[in-house]
Amino acid sequence: MAGKTYALMKLREIINGLNQIDADYHTGSYSAMDMSGAIMLTSENIADNCIRAAEIQQNFSSMSAKLVQELTIRQRMTDSRYAEWYDSAVHTVKVGFLLMMADADTDKTCDQECISMLVDFCQGDSLTDVTAHYFAATLLGALEPRKCYDLIMEDFRKYPNLLDTLYNGCGYTYDPEQSRDSISLICPICGSNKSEPYYCADQAKFKNPSFAPAKLWMKCISCHNLYAYNFPIQARSVINGHYTNNSSHTLPMLHHPSVYSDMFNNIKLHNSGSRYLEIGVGCGEMLACALEMGYQAEAVEICREDCENVSRILGVNIKCADFLEYETSKKYDVIVMGDVLEHVSEPVRALEKAYDMLAPDGILWLSTPNYESAFTRMNGFNDPMWNQMNHFTYFSFNGLKPMLDKIGFDVRRYDISNRYSGSMELILQKR
Repeated sequence: MAGKTYALMKLREIINGLNQIDADYHTGSYSAMDMSGAIMLTSENIADNCIRAAEIQQNFSSMSAKLVQELTIRQRMTDSRYAEWYDSAVHTVKVGFLLMMADADTDKTCDQECISMLVDFCQGDSLTDVTAHYFAATLLGALEPRKCYDLIMEDFRKYPNLLDTLYNGCGYTYDPEQSRDSISLICPICGSNKSEPYYCADQAKFKNPSFAPAKLWMKCISCHNLYAYNFPIQARSVINGHYTNNSSHTLPMLHHPSVYSDMFNNIKLHNSGSRYLEIGVGCGEMLACALEMGYQAEAVEICREDCENVSRILGVNIKCADFLEYETSKKYDVIVMGDVLEHVSEPVRALEKAYDMLAPDGILWLSTPNYESAFTRMNGFNDPMWNQMNHFTYFSFNGLKPMLDKIGFDVRRYDISNRYSGSMELILQKR
């Protein structure tokens, strides 16, 4: 079996075969010859596609052969022998499906009919049943996101540590208290109560107990932006940041400093002032570049660990606070909000607050994922943005611009980010 490529679509033929065999058996409407042929064909497909150990394959094939032998001699099958074979076949297919889903080389191309068949087939109460059902449910993420979310949550309520068996103690256990979610029934961007399920992200695979096993993304029908239906109640200072190390005398660098050169030079074309505020410092690389470019830099950071480490190493005054709660009478020529908007609980209020803190003609440089970006259009739900557990909202440029207009920003420049695939970078000027 070495080097074999497995494909989920092969399971449709196998499950159809099992369903037909079981229906014919219980109605009694079968001939011994036809039933023997169906059992042998389905057994061969199961052995070839669902069993990877030679010994197990041999045992299952032997069981199938004995059933066919009995059928040939008696023209019928005893209930006990048939039930033993059928239960073994169903269990073997479910285990095979689990192995396929855990194998990165499996061809997981699957149409909606096949996925629905797998979801129905994998129902049951045993740990194997529920684990297989969870994996089948994850395939519904883009097709039926609400159903996907409900099924995943239901499966983890039955077996909170259902991934442990497959991954030899992966360490993820769903604890509703530890990963307690708030539920958004209205859009946190525009306040509308009209929305529809857009995508369900499987979060259990990332094994972070602070997050529920699934996150349901909703699309607001009014403002056309996206928001998380369920999101951790935990403080955002806990689930965001933590990019730096207390014991280190250096800061990690995610991007080469040169990528910020054009950014700052483009900002200077619209405002040459030097009073600079950065909202969310991350690992400090943008702040360090701002210092090199001559800005009088200050910053606000919600994660105390990053706040203290970046401030210590760069020698910059950084306030540890949630930007929405931060108060100052200062006015700034430039405010940078790089990859922050998608994290905050009230994104429009954050933009309004930044506007109020700008001096006349001040610049807000904004970077955030664009769910209608070229990268996302080309990659669909394989875009890594859907795997970001601590993101709460996503905008498109068309969904964001009316809000910027209403607040009082003019869009001076739109760039496709060369730092993060699928993100947009905007230079916004206060009217």
